[in-house]
Amino acid sequence: MNETANILQSVVSTQTIMTEVVFYAVPSLLILLFMDWYAAKKIGNRMALGYRILRVPKFVSLSIICGFTVVIGLLCMYTDLTVTRGTLTYFGLPYFIALVYYLVKMLRRVKAETKGRRL
Repeated sequence: MNETANILQSVVSTQTIMTEVVFYAVPSLLILLFMDWYAAKKIGNRMALGYRILRVPKFVSLSIICGFTVVIGLLCMYTDLTVTRGTLTYFGLPYFIALVYYLVKMLRRVKAETKGRRL
């Protein structure tokens, strides 16, 4: 138990922070693009009104993902940002929130479009 506590309290450098942030950002973007492709396939085409409504949630999700990555990148570049490993685990939370937000919006829109009603 003491060894686990020591691992969580160890300090990580800026290179480790940026590596982990990139490992969160790239898969998040790929998953978001896959969900966008799925929505376009299910709704019909990218020019349909139902798909165009998804532009705002997609923009919000992309802004969260890219914005958090840029902010952490700038903090790592211009300051000597160090955090504990326990805190570093929470850096994936904005990426998860952005993906869940777009997933919920996308699935609701696809369901509404395939059933023929409007949300």
